[in-house]
Amino acid sequence: MTPLQTFLPLIPAADFERSGRCPVNLRWLIFHQKDSLQESGAIIRFGKRRWLVDESKLIDWIKKMASHSVQFDLRMLNDFFFKLLSMNSYG
Repeated sequence: MTPLQTFLPLIPAADFERSGRCPVNLRWLIFHQKDSLQESGAIIRFGKRRWLVDESKLIDWIKKMASHSVQFDLRMLNDFFFKLLSMNSYG
């Protein structure tokens, strides 16, 4: 873990999704993979309905799942590519 990763704060899931840095549909992912995400420390429940996200652990979790050939819903991939294209269309 890099020194920067040790100081990254937990981010409310809604804020993280709105930031444009979230590469997936986070609500869908939490609904379908909540237990695995919690076990990895990528998300933490805060109160009854609020989730906090550790961005670096979430990215690590996505990489780990991708390397294990876990199949994601096509909606997630569509969201990812849409966000990627919209981030690169500023020129």
